[in-house]
Amino acid sequence: MVNLLQISIKRRIYLSFTLLVILFMLGGFITILTLYNNRKLSTRLSNVINPSLETMDEFQRMLVESKMFTTNWVFLRSKEEDKLSLKNIHEHGYYHLKQKLKTYSRNWTQQNWVDTLSDLNKGFEELMMIERQIMSSLQTFSDYDDPVKKLEAERLVEEEVLPRSEALLTKLKALSGRGHEIRRREQLQLDDSSRKLTSFLIFIAIAVIVAGALLSLYLSNVILGPIQKIKRIVNDLGKGITRRLENPGQDHEIGQMVASVNHLSEKLEATAIFASEVGARNFNMPYSPLSDEDTLGKSLIAMRDNLRTSELNLEQQRRELERKNRELEQFAYVASHDLQEPLRTTSSFVELLHKQYKNQLEGNADKYLDYILQSSNRMKVLITDLLEYSRIGSEKELKRVDCNTIMAEVIVDLKQSITETGAFVLNGPLPVVQGFPTEIKQLFHNLVYNAIKFRKKGNCPYIKIAAEKNGQNWLFSVADNGIGIAREHFDRIFIIFQRLHTRNEYPGSGIGLSHCKKIVELHKGRIWLESEPGYGTTFYFTIPDKNKNK
Repeated sequence: MVNLLQISIKRRIYLSFTLLVILFMLGGFITILTLYNNRKLSTRLSNVINPSLETMDEFQRMLVESKMFTTNWVFLRSKEEDKLSLKNIHEHGYYHLKQKLKTYSRNWTQQNWVDTLSDLNKGFEELMMIERQIMSSLQTFSDYDDPVKKLEAERLVEEEVLPRSEALLTKLKALSGRGHEIRRREQLQLDDSSRKLTSFLIFIAIAVIVAGALLSLYLSNVILGPIQKIKRIVNDLGKGITRRLENPGQDHEIGQMVASVNHLSEKLEATAIFASEVGARNFNMPYSPLSDEDTLGKSLIAMRDNLRTSELNLEQQRRELERKNRELEQFAYVASHDLQEPLRTTSSFVELLHKQYKNQLEGNADKYLDYILQSSNRMKVLITDLLEYSRIGSEKELKRVDCNTIMAEVIVDLKQSITETGAFVLNGPLPVVQGFPTEIKQLFHNLVYNAIKFRKKGNCPYIKIAAEKNGQNWLFSVADNGIGIAREHFDRIFIIFQRLHTRNEYPGSGIGLSHCKKIVELHKGRIWLESEPGYGTTFYFTIPDKNKNK
């Protein structure tokens, strides 16, 4: 017993698992041998014995049919169907059957079977020669009226065909009986082998279960118990909680591990406290490395210094970015707003010129005026869209937004387009989120309007809006059956003023999806799509469940 306790835990585990491996290997080896033998028996039964017996049964039926058809040939001259069947046996049936039996007999281990089959084939071929003699003598109805031919045929049937057929059937039945006996013995042998294999596997399974249970008890008491305690202490160390284990005083691996963990706990206590303070942005917390080789401590000090510098730089950059964003939004607003008046004046005078002097000017003047008027209108749309784009997020206070109410308003706003195109808009239950009501309404409006606008010719738009909880976010989807978008354009469509089609095909400024992207990002979400040309498009976007003001 003392010698056993002196064996290291590593060697004890090796010995225990070696026993299990031996049991598994023994069971596997015996199982493989038994299965190999069973497979040989099963293959012989299915590929040799059973087909051979089936072919012999077929041979018996052919003998009986040959005897019956020959008798009918002599005594029932109008039985043409039987005559044809007899001819088929002579011309095709027997030789095909003989070839099958020859193929199977190559795998027979009993030579007397082969000899008996050879005698049967020889006897049946002699019988067929007699039958052919009868068939050739009674070819037509007039042959049956010839008493000499008729009596000779009847004599051959009674003295040759019937006795020979009975003798061949007797011999064939005896051969088939021996085959059935062999099949029965081999089937019993296969069943007995399978039962023994099942019993052996049950024994091996019980042995493995018992050995595994004993090994599990040993591991739980001697190894896993202390390891679980060590695991809890290590997990606590990761949380900044330092505790110690009672050292059992044993000199094996577990005792050494406990001592190492206690040492680690003591050394990391100060480090854990410092890391916790740095994580709380307390950069004035004093700390010294535990030793000259304490790379963790040195890394923590460097992290503290870098975080302090990064915090200062980040705050400065944030303030600068907010200032530039305000300036940029103000510039976009002022620029687009101030451009409205001169553009409105230009458009008004062009319309007056177009009305007063239409068909009165020379050359291409009317066409040039149309171009100027169309360009002015497009510029007006672009400036209006740019003005709206700059205003996104101007409402700084988050509110509770019922997306069901928003969708109802969007459907009312788009009622004319929905009616004209026969669109079918379906939305399931939508959530209440924290967001900016105006922007969220514009988001749904743009996506539904695009689904109606980019419909397939001849098809009524079908649009489905759904939402589901996905972790800390709500995942929205807007699916349609429209023209679809090629994969290479997935990123491009979210860029401001980017278009995939001409204005003659689909009107618009190409800013709608840019609005959507800005609105989603304003709500700290993201937007993407899945699409295939000709098979519709599904836009996905997320909005956090609990948004907060910046």
